[in-house]
Amino acid sequence: MSLENEKDWRNPIIFSYRLVLGNNAYLVAPFDYYSSLNETEVYGFIRSVLILVLVSSLIAIVFSSFIAGRLSASVQDLTGFVKQVYNGNSGERYTPRTRDEVAYLGEKINDMLDRIEKAAKEGRRYEVIAESEKQDEKTAGLISKVSGKYSE
Repeated sequence: MSLENEKDWRNPIIFSYRLVLGNNAYLVAPFDYYSSLNETEVYGFIRSVLILVLVSSLIAIVFSSFIAGRLSASVQDLTGFVKQVYNGNSGERYTPRTRDEVAYLGEKINDMLDRIEKAAKEGRRYEVIAESEKQDEKTAGLISKVSGKYSE
């Protein structure tokens, strides 16, 4: 084993570079392997990297568009539901199409509407009881007046 090989082992070349494309650009590549490529191989390497970057970008764009479309559809459904409730259709309930944060929010709005309806029914019941008690007081007052007139 020579001293030179030992030096290479202790100080490996992590990146190498060389002028390419008519001395207009540098090819920076990992390891020393790519520094020994001829011009045709360099073009092939660059083409492969560009194809990989373009395909990866296309996949990322399609995937993000799909996710954004699903999320915006859920938000639009919930917005339409809230508009219906705001316009007085309190009997309507949100039916989620997905299991995400928007669906969770819609379920909580449904729970809130149920509690509001329950409170409104109880409030009406108390109003009926209070109205009934007022009627009873009026009736008792009339009876006492009438009975007072006839008892004289």
